[in-house]
Amino acid sequence: MTPPPPPRRVCVTGAGGFIGSWLVKLLLSRGYAVHGTVRDPDDPKNAFLKQLDKAPENLHLFKADVLDGGTLTAAFAGCEGVFHPATPVPEQKMVDPEKELMAPTVEGTRNVLEACSAVSVQKLVVVSSIAAVCINPSWPQDRPKDETSWSDKKLCMETENWYTLAKTEAEEMALEYGKKNGLHVVTVLPGIVFGPMLQTLQLNTTTKALLYIIKGGHGPDIMNNKFWSMVDVRDVADALLLAYENAGPSERYICAQERMDLKDLLDLMKSTYPNYNYADKMVDVDYKVEVTSEKLKNLGWNPRKREETFADSVEFFEKAGLLDGQPCRLPYFYRGGYIGSWLVKLLLSRGYAVHTTLRDPCDPKNAHLKQLDGASERLRLFKADVLDSDELAAAIAGCDGVFHVASPVPGDKIVDPESEVMTPAVKGTLNVLEVCSSRKVQKVVVVSSTSAVHFNPSWPEGRPKDESCWSDRKICIEKEDWYSASKIVAESTALEYAEKTGLNVVTVCPCLVFGPQLQPAVNTSNELLIYVTKGGPTVMKNILYHVVDVRDVTDALLLVYEKPESTGRYLCAPAHISTKAMVEFLKKMYPNYNYVKCSAEVNDKAEVFTPISSEKLKSLGWKPRKLEETLADGIEYYEKAGILQDAGGKPCVLPFLFSFAVEN
Repeated sequence: MTPPPPPRRVCVTGAGGFIGSWLVKLLLSRGYAVHGTVRDPDDPKNAFLKQLDKAPENLHLFKADVLDGGTLTAAFAGCEGVFHPATPVPEQKMVDPEKELMAPTVEGTRNVLEACSAVSVQKLVVVSSIAAVCINPSWPQDRPKDETSWSDKKLCMETENWYTLAKTEAEEMALEYGKKNGLHVVTVLPGIVFGPMLQTLQLNTTTKALLYIIKGGHGPDIMNNKFWSMVDVRDVADALLLAYENAGPSERYICAQERMDLKDLLDLMKSTYPNYNYADKMVDVDYKVEVTSEKLKNLGWNPRKREETFADSVEFFEKAGLLDGQPCRLPYFYRGGYIGSWLVKLLLSRGYAVHTTLRDPCDPKNAHLKQLDGASERLRLFKADVLDSDELAAAIAGCDGVFHVASPVPGDKIVDPESEVMTPAVKGTLNVLEVCSSRKVQKVVVVSSTSAVHFNPSWPEGRPKDESCWSDRKICIEKEDWYSASKIVAESTALEYAEKTGLNVVTVCPCLVFGPQLQPAVNTSNELLIYVTKGGPTVMKNILYHVVDVRDVTDALLLVYEKPESTGRYLCAPAHISTKAMVEFLKKMYPNYNYVKCSAEVNDKAEVFTPISSEKLKSLGWKPRKLEETLADGIEYYEKAGILQDAGGKPCVLPFLFSFAVEN
């Protein structure tokens, strides 16, 4: 009797991972002998692999690291094929992208390729990502992206989208290496991978994201309601084996069963599992990427329905006890300034090409900027700090004009006024001006504040304050009003610099800025409106506030920039309202919130609340919105984002900047 042929032998890198473990399970069930690479075969978190069906006879675990080619060669020896799913997906903010992501992904893939050649592996299947397809601004908008689309590496580098850059570079390198060296290389590009896990001791990043959606409740993280191209982890394993057994060399396959936005996902989950405390803080974003998996389906791929994927995921969470206890946090991989965001949106809508500076362009809190209309073609994000002239110079190079919006607004009590407020505001503004002079910028618009106008005890009583009025810096310092002091010094420095150097500088002084947000993080001024709406433990003074809509501020900034006759400073304070009147107006429109208590008598005698005139700005053609529209749009934004949903619970904290508004 002829003995049966030995099983086909393959290796899986990262065998203990989310995709890797399901692939090992599938390969064993199909009769393959499997080598699996793990960091430590004796680590208890890898014990589940040894308990898979047929593992005792057909699974051999190797201690290996993708950055150590020698360990890979030992693991690949004797294998006809290799699957390479091992790659990091960042969960926390990266400190060193090169070390944490680029090297493991790109150098790790190169080591896998070279190890395959060294031991005469016949075929390699590399797990890439649809991230390597999606960031392609030149792709026709009405056409789903297919395997001929590649993400723009230059754009990824400029925006510091390190994950997409790493995936794109690694996949390109793998396919090119295969062609040059005769290695049969195939790539598979999954979407966001959900589904049950085989390992239980360590959750992966995408599973944590789904877990947050189910049990996050009124957590602190606000998610973007954008389209997610999703796929079941078991269907990814099927696709990898299908590509291994059937695909020709140098082929790539998109692997995404279907797409849905976050709201649709929540509706689906709630209808099936209504008893969980779902995370529902989200904002709509104009971001849609459609991809097609027809090429993979033509190979015979038949993915599961999404209902099965989510049902099996929830069942896994329940069995593992992961849905009990406190809500988890959203992984960093899935999380701008208030006025700055709206200004970028306005400039893009008017056809401008925009450079914008950020402390960290790849921080997810800035993702909303990349999703604005026209952003993919005409927006460049630069990593820059106003205290670093070299970084500013790189961002400002080639620009006709500059809007200087960046300035700290303290949310908490200031401990070190010099480093926290004065230096960033004053030295930062001076750095911007000096770089603008060196780069021959034609016009600079500096955003100041009516705080630089209010505090002037010598101003004639009963006369509205105009652009000739300046706050008394000495009084502000004596009162330790560091925010106002910083605005006074920064704005006066800007106008004095312009007079001395001839640089065309205009300043705009907005008052309290309300209105809807583009960025997910709530800014200081809107925290005041939220505090008023949700109610707090304190009684507020019935103060008169000067209020302006954030969209009207950006209109004003662009107006003074484009009008050649604009000069000097412009006050931007079209309306005023008392705390009590604000509460009464909002109660009529939104009666179900627990509004703050406030005293009855209007406190309009304080120097800070003398009327302010915006006639100079209006003479340029500025037409601000009605105050009622600003307040209504602000509340509607908070409702859609889920910020007001726990109105019966704890109020948000009133920012320290507004501590003057509370009764003792």
